[in-house]
Amino acid sequence: MFNTKQIPLNTSPARMPVAALAPAQTMTLKPMLDITFLTALQKAGIVLLGTVLLCLAAKAQVPFGIVKVSLQTTTIMLLSIFMGHRMALATVMLYLFEGAMGLPVFQGTPERGIGLVYMMGPTAGYLIGFLMAAVVPSVVLSKIKSQTFIKVFAMLILTDFFAIQLIGGAYLSTFIGVQATVALTLSWAVPTVIKAIAGASILSLARTYIKKAA
Repeated sequence: MFNTKQIPLNTSPARMPVAALAPAQTMTLKPMLDITFLTALQKAGIVLLGTVLLCLAAKAQVPFGIVKVSLQTTTIMLLSIFMGHRMALATVMLYLFEGAMGLPVFQGTPERGIGLVYMMGPTAGYLIGFLMAAVVPSVVLSKIKSQTFIKVFAMLILTDFFAIQLIGGAYLSTFIGVQATVALTLSWAVPTVIKAIAGASILSLARTYIKKAA
């Protein structure tokens, strides 16, 4: 589409302003934090720090009924929003590589195994879902003009379910069965809502702080 607003009907193409003939601008994917000025080495350092944050989030487990809830999924989605999907995806990929090399970075390691043995176990589907969760929030929010608390909250809930729990549960069901997987997924419903509220709140506070600092 071309931007033809405010152009007289009798204006010839040769006399039209250049801006009028230019294609209409499309929305670009911009992370909340501007990291374009950083060098490649600095970005690599941020990615490495991101893997440390993911490891800490995986180890920070909160007992909730019959399950233990970590902060990992919310952390991944917030990294996507703050850093952009490319940096967040690079962070998750490096995090998975660290785990494949035998570092105890995952939830339940080293107690339930390490390295590829652990990664190919029942939780493999959730690890794959991490990759999608690193991309989806940044891409989705870039398409939303009015990013209200409710919209961000809904996006976090839907991403957690479709990108992580659905993929992870489908693979887990091959180990423990569909009925047990559904019961386990339902037991995460309330913690998932709480984490989404926390994530949307953090994002709202960060956006307010950035606007004031600008």
